[in-house]
Order: sequence, then structure tokens, then C-alpha cells
Amino acid sequence: MSKLHVLNGKLGWDGRDGEGDCLLSITPIVKAPTFAGESYVDASVGIITLASFFKQHVNCHFVTVRYILSSQHITDPNDLLMLVSEGMHSIRGQVEAGVFHRYSDYTGYLWSDETMIVGGHDLHKELSEYAHQGNYIHMEITVGE
Repeated sequence: MSKLHVLNGKLGWDGRDGEGDCLLSITPIVKAPTFAGESYVDASVGIITLASFFKQHVNCHFVTVRYILSSQHITDPNDLLMLVSEGMHSIRGQVEAGVFHRYSDYTGYLWSDETMIVGGHDLHKELSEYAHQGNYIHMEITVGE
């Protein structure tokens, strides 16, 4: 039986990991369509850091990740289907995810490294370039498909 996770919201660097670093994150929107045209309501509140979400919910599992980036928030299933026809990203494979806290004895600087690898694809690197541009993302993660 597969499980579906839907993340829909503004992509950015707003998440804090407790160490003071900004992490790649999604500010979620409560109601979102799915690629199948259904309505999905997310009960979570607050900012979701992607690497932490992947580590907590899908790490070491085989998944299919499909996502669309847009300059506007996607709430209408028809808008989502139109964007799919323009280009949807799809990745399949096993997940390796984590947030690693680092410290330099030399400089005294603290930072965090994020990892989100899906089937050998560096999802963190792919999404990072869009986070600075104020894009919205609709992402569906199917576990065990």
C-alpha cells in the first residue's frame, strides 16, 4: 500500500533548525489540489524544512517525487493540470536524507548541511536555485510505489 504526502506552498529559506541556520523550506498552504485532481487538506502548521521532512517521513524508502514550480500559488486543480502539461519534474528511487550540524574549531562557526538524495538525484541542489526566486512548489511524494 502506498502513502501520499502533498507539500504545497512557497519555497524559500525561512526554516530554522534550532542552530540558527536557514534551511530549504516550504511555507505550507492549507488546501491544495493533487495531480489526480483531488483536494488535499494539510493539517500541519508552520514552516516545513524539506530535509527534515524527508528524513522523518520517507528516509530509506523507495519513493516517487513529482513536483511543479510556479510563480503563483497553485490552488485550482485545473491550474495544476495546466502546469503539468508545461513540465513536471519526476524522480524515483531510494531516499537518503538528513540535516547535519557542523562546527569549525578554527573559526567557531556553526552551520547545518542538508541532504536530500532521491535515486541518486540531489533534490536539495535542484530546488535551492528556485528558493531565492520566490517560487511556489507543489510536491507529491508517494512512498512504496
